Amino acid sequence: MIRRGGRVSGAQAVATWASGLPRNKEGPDEDERSRTEHIAVAIAYDAALATLRTVEVRGFDGYAITARLLSWAAMRLAAAPLDKPGAVNPIAAFGLGPLRDACAAAGLSVTYV
Repeated sequence: MIRRGGRVSGAQAVATWASGLPRNKEGPDEDERSRTEHIAVAIAYDAALATLRTVEVRGFDGYAITARLLSWAAMRLAAAPLDKPGAVNPIAAFGLGPLRDACAAAGLSVTYV
């Protein structure tokens, strides 16, 4: 059970203060999200700063992609909890192949340049 404020000193005061702040709108609607594109570019360099590999990841509707990936990860972890302590990155948690497949199923495309 998650309790608002928990046992952190001052947390209740912060939660009360934050609840009075102005709210943003709910976020973009489905039409707005369908018109967005997200691009992430990663470039690997060697010690002499020569480019080894460039990778582009593209996707549309970042809200839906995020929801799909979080759902996938939650279902995997519910079925087989991690045996690694602490925080781990997605590749360490799920493996490169399954993560790559999940990203493709969520609507991300990868281009190696």
